Amino acid sequence: ALLDHLTRGRVMLGLGPGALAPDAAMIGISPHEQRDALDLDTEVLMHLMTSDEPISIETARYKLVDARLQLDFYQDPHPEVVAAAVVSPSGPRLAGKHGLGLISIGATMKAGVDVLGMHWDVVEQRAREFGKVADRDRWRVVGLMHLADTKDQALADVRYGIREFCDYLQHT
Repeated sequence: ALLDHLTRGRVMLGLGPGALAPDAAMIGISPHEQRDALDLDTEVLMHLMTSDEPISIETARYKLVDARLQLDFYQDPHPEVVAAAVVSPSGPRLAGKHGLGLISIGATMKAGVDVLGMHWDVVEQRAREFGKVADRDRWRVVGLMHLADTKDQALADVRYGIREFCDYLQHT
C-alpha cells in the first residue's frame, strides 16, 4: 500500500512460488510445499486487500490475529495483482482461482511459447471452477528485446555483456 502511494498508483503486484529450490530453502520452505503455501498466502493477501474485515490465521510460517491493512491503497480498489508463469501451470492455476491477472514471463523462450495456449486454458478452467472471471486484458506476455536506431547499432549494443547475461541465465 505504501509503494502504491509512493508511486502514485504506478505499481502492480506480481506473485509466484519461485522457480528455484534455493529460493524456498532460504526462507525455510520445502520446495514441495511452496506452491500450496503460495495458494493459501494469496487467499490471505487478497482478503487483506479487498476486505475491511480483519483476518486471523495461523500457518507453519506465520500467525495473524485480527489483521487488516493499516493504509488504504492509492489505486481504487487496489493495485493490479498478477500471477507469474514461465512453463508450469502453477501461475495460471493461481490466477484463475483467485481472479488475478497473468504474466507469462518466458514468452520469448521456446518452452514458454509452447505453453502459452495451455496457460490461458488453465486460467479459464480454474476461473470457472472458483466463480471468477478470466479476463484476457489482464494477461501480460513478457519477452526480452532491445531497441536501437538501426539493426547494426542494436547488434553492437548487445555485444557488450550478452555472453555474460546468457551465462547468468543458464546457470540460475
